[in-house]
Amino acid sequence: MRARKLGERALKRLGLAAAARIAAEPRRRPEEVELARLERILVVRQDRRLGNLVLLTSLLGGLRRAAPRATVAVVAPAGFAAVLAGHPAVDSILTLDHRRLLRSPQEIAALRNKLRGAAPELAIDASPHHAASFLNGLVTWASGARYRLGYARPEATPFLNLLAPPPAAGGETHESVLLHDLLRVVAPAIDPPPRPWIVPPPGAAELAARFRRRLGVEPGCMVAGLHPGGRRQKRWGIERFEAVAAELAARGVAVLVFSGPAERPLLSAMAPPGPRRLYAPPTDSRGLTTLLTGLDLFISGDCGPMHLASALGVPCVSVFRVGDHARYRPLGERDRVLHVAGGEVEPAAVVRAAAAILGAET
Repeated sequence: MRARKLGERALKRLGLAAAARIAAEPRRRPEEVELARLERILVVRQDRRLGNLVLLTSLLGGLRRAAPRATVAVVAPAGFAAVLAGHPAVDSILTLDHRRLLRSPQEIAALRNKLRGAAPELAIDASPHHAASFLNGLVTWASGARYRLGYARPEATPFLNLLAPPPAAGGETHESVLLHDLLRVVAPAIDPPPRPWIVPPPGAAELAARFRRRLGVEPGCMVAGLHPGGRRQKRWGIERFEAVAAELAARGVAVLVFSGPAERPLLSAMAPPGPRRLYAPPTDSRGLTTLLTGLDLFISGDCGPMHLASALGVPCVSVFRVGDHARYRPLGERDRVLHVAGGEVEPAAVVRAAAAILGAET
């Protein structure tokens, strides 16, 4: 507890120092920044959400095209940073461990040294327009970048000198596009954003095939992944996931159930393991990426693994229980989003969507 308090105080002191320095600093003009001439760029997205890191790849892809000379470093949470390993739009990853950062002032000093070592000319606070992050802003400022870009929100503006106006409330522009379009502040004519994409780890396809064989999946049998996760009201009922899994298994499809710590207590409501019912072992983000690579289909609510599966090119059937599917839906050509305004998506509708995708795959 004492170490955590020391870490929090060190962060507060750093924040106050930033505020004092920035108070006297003038705003920069967007026309000062020439993306095509920059050599070092830092992108900061350190919140602990897998899906947010996947959606960030649209911005990273846009940067790679608009600033081809630049090396691009990303500040990412230690638990999920591996999903960006090997990505063609990322040159280096600076991992941030939130627990260690709060427990140790020395960790804060080490992070600042890493940021200064990156020596970025431009740093981008890639927090979403609707939820500023104090730590994102502080890290962006601590990088020492001459230009610091992000959405204009009261919590973030003290750390930035280039501000993007937030979009109108209630809009339906996809979150990945909103992140990418931070770049339009300094490059109004930038190309349209690429959709989110993730590069599988080396050898992922063979590792996934080996895992299928070890689980006893018959050669040629299709495998549908299923993840019952989702935050609060976004979570679809476990009994509905079970109904979908049972029907797919009855149709000869092997169902591989994924879960994180929050979902594992729910699995007691599902059928035990069997020839068509498989359960993925606990794994890290790299292992999850590898296992998803070997799927023919992925079924879930709105959750991080959904974004990762779609970005890997795995077709998704996604159940949205709240009306934000326009902003957070998977964007693959074969993806299917199910939402019933004021009601609940029925398992039969999910099975039909899954069968249509699997039928097209054969």
